Amino acid sequence: MIRILAWGAFGGAIGALAWLLLTGDTSVLGWVLGLGIPALTVLLILVPVASGLSGLVRPALTPADVEAAEREGRVAVARVDSIAETGTRINDAPVCTLQLTVVPLRGAPYSTTAKELVQVIQAPQVQPGTRPVVVQTDLETGAVRLWWSAPPEWREKAAADPFLARNEVPPPYVRPADPTPLASTVGASSLTTPGVTPPGLTTPGLTTPGLTTPGLTTGLTTPTVSTARGATSASTPSAKKPRTGLRKIPAIVFLLAVVIGAGATSWPHREAYKAMLDGTTPLSEVRAYYSPEAASARRSAQWQAELDQREAESARQEAAEEAEHVATLAEVSPHVGTNAQQALAKLADATGSPEFASVYISYETISVEAANPPGSETFDDWYYRAEEGSVEHDGPTLIQPDRDELDLTLIDVRDYDLTVIPAIIAKARKKSGLTDADPSDVGVSLQTETIWMDDGGKRRGRPTYSVSVRNDYYDAYFTFSGTGKLLDMSGGTPGSDSAKSGS
Repeated sequence: MIRILAWGAFGGAIGALAWLLLTGDTSVLGWVLGLGIPALTVLLILVPVASGLSGLVRPALTPADVEAAEREGRVAVARVDSIAETGTRINDAPVCTLQLTVVPLRGAPYSTTAKELVQVIQAPQVQPGTRPVVVQTDLETGAVRLWWSAPPEWREKAAADPFLARNEVPPPYVRPADPTPLASTVGASSLTTPGVTPPGLTTPGLTTPGLTTPGLTTGLTTPTVSTARGATSASTPSAKKPRTGLRKIPAIVFLLAVVIGAGATSWPHREAYKAMLDGTTPLSEVRAYYSPEAASARRSAQWQAELDQREAESARQEAAEEAEHVATLAEVSPHVGTNAQQALAKLADATGSPEFASVYISYETISVEAANPPGSETFDDWYYRAEEGSVEHDGPTLIQPDRDELDLTLIDVRDYDLTVIPAIIAKARKKSGLTDADPSDVGVSLQTETIWMDDGGKRRGRPTYSVSVRNDYYDAYFTFSGTGKLLDMSGGTPGSDSAKSGS
């Protein structure tokens, strides 16, 4: 399957390369390299390596293989003349090259080599001089496989073979000219020495041309062929050349994979191909369209369009979030309704006291400096977030209040009518002329008025609100009593009530 995919990828690279060479469109270069290099790597390196390894690791002989070999006379005895490791190991077992002398049932003895995976416990069976039993797997080349589990009858025949005992090294394999099979029955009374037929003698059923010695036989016994069912057969041997590589796949399959791959990478350009073939668009126009300059201009335009789209989407999202933020604050802001009173009640509960060194109420938050622990002279910063409705402890106040002034400046929110905050903010906007001021530019501080005595001393006065309003050009300041009565004002736009009062 991987070879089919590799050929398909190779075809895809060919299709992309054809488009690149035809039009100069470098955008397909990624397809050429991304498909071509992996495909060539598989086909030129991985597949040959895998094929070689698969040839080394052939599956063991099955009982069916052995039965067919015995039935067709392809079992032979052999002698190991030498053994050497190939350098390849599979699961720590070496693949060895065996130099063998083989005595087949049909034909002359011959020498051949075989590669076998030799386990440690099998090593004694293939030392030089040992006589294994083999199966001929290819009658054209004389290739053999070791029959590791051959029964005692065959091992005894190998041990008793006279040719193997002579330690002669025969020539390489030559396929016998006589195609008639010599069948073998395991347990037969004798094993003849193949290839030693006296001249002028005839075997049963065969007449030697040119000789007239009727009735004289060789004295050799031709065993019958025993099938699994006890029947007699003399069919032609069916041994074929063993498959030592990857599975055979018809070339037409690979060709089809190449065509499909090429078609897949060519399909996006089908309209351009069609226009060039029917003559409606000259090749020169196509090449001009896909030239580096034109392609760069299109990419720039596309990039800019995508950037504009992202910016527009981001702006829409920010606008939606801001609208939601404004709508939420319009309901929960401390400047609206009784929200400030409820928020300061939460802060008093969180800090353990309604008394604070400072209180500042903005459109979105309320910040206070509260004693920690309550009643002490050390103060921490606390915040109320209106949109979340949460209280946060922000640690010690950076500049601690003057401890000598605490009895004069400490703010008790219970002394204030906090429900008047929306009204005093509206009055400050109107009298300053800063009705267009952003809500975030309006702040309210709770303060305790300090009264100076004639002798230079000070005493605690009434609770007040200090309201500041500003825009990009002007600012104004107002003081209201704890109940919301206007006490003082200054600043604002020219001609406003606060500007006139300050002058």
